[in-house]
Amino acid sequence: MQDVSFHSAALNRQMSYRVFLPANPPAGRKLPAIYLLHGNGGTYLNWSNYSDVSKYAALDSSRGAVLIMPQGDSSYWVNAALKPQDRYEDYLTHDLIPDVEARFPVDPSRESRAIVGVSMGGYAAIKLALTRPDLFVFVGAISPALDVPSRRFTFRRASQYWRFRTIFGPWGSAGRKAADPFRGKPGGKPGENRGQTGRFQLVGGNSCSN
Repeated sequence: MQDVSFHSAALNRQMSYRVFLPANPPAGRKLPAIYLLHGNGGTYLNWSNYSDVSKYAALDSSRGAVLIMPQGDSSYWVNAALKPQDRYEDYLTHDLIPDVEARFPVDPSRESRAIVGVSMGGYAAIKLALTRPDLFVFVGAISPALDVPSRRFTFRRASQYWRFRTIFGPWGSAGRKAADPFRGKPGGKPGENRGQTGRFQLVGGNSCSN
């Protein structure tokens, strides 16, 4: 296990992530990478502290993988609509992945890169699968908070509504619609991702992200 702090150009500050590697990775061999995104209110420590996911890195070298658990704050892993400095999707896709691939024996190909998220992280995993199909061959979402961009104002959740407005944009805006996995358009130019296939796995639950 290693904890890394690196400078994110997208966020213009230091960000942390935790990595699990097989105990004795074969010299010169590149391993698959699995990015694990935490939920709202969590930290990069959640996956290792509250699950036994580390055992998947400890498998024998023929099946082991590098597990990466980044810090995402309560950003929903997107570039915030009304806070230009909070570019969390760019941090994830433009800063984190290259940093991991420069430091660790990770196969940089799409065919060896997966992403899994819980709640807020599950929302981000699905959104990235739809908008950046060039990045991940497998996407897993556990109780994904897919309805968050479409939640309307209620007095009971007034503070939540205004926080989501900052992240996803005003109600009815183009940015808000694009953030909704049920309404947004898939990414890439026509024909650009033709021939690229991937796998989804959704696991439901009764949790409610806030």
